[in-house]
Amino acid sequence: MASTPPSQVKSRGPVRITLPASVAYNADALKKTIASVVDRIGCRTCFSGLDCHFLLERDFSVDQKGGLTEPIPSPWIRANPDPVPWKVVVGFQGKTAYNIEQVYKAIDNVNGRLGCIACHSGFDIDYINEVILLGVDPAQQVQQYGGTLSE
Repeated sequence: MASTPPSQVKSRGPVRITLPASVAYNADALKKTIASVVDRIGCRTCFSGLDCHFLLERDFSVDQKGGLTEPIPSPWIRANPDPVPWKVVVGFQGKTAYNIEQVYKAIDNVNGRLGCIACHSGFDIDYINEVILLGVDPAQQVQQYGGTLSE
């Protein structure tokens, strides 16, 4: 796999990856896919600070003979990707998202918690960096909620 030059990486928003069942339900295939994704978004060893949304493939096109063709994403699907009931959000704490081996271990742990260590168990999973919220109380003291600012 050739690394994508950083100059080609433009987006800093969410990255959506649509997975066929053959990849989503196979932990080794999923990890291989994630390796390709992180290489394309700029760094072979981490998610590069991006929120990656893994969705099960749902949009299918059928040709006149009844065979599946390449799906054509609909604009409204991109704007609102899917219903929430089967969605799981995983927040990486600290530097976990910056170490691909820790990401792989986290994926196994998440899959195990969802029901099957070998697959996503039919869930759409968003892997994000943990949200850190800073609040200022009436005495102008800063309070932190969630995550760590440094390790």
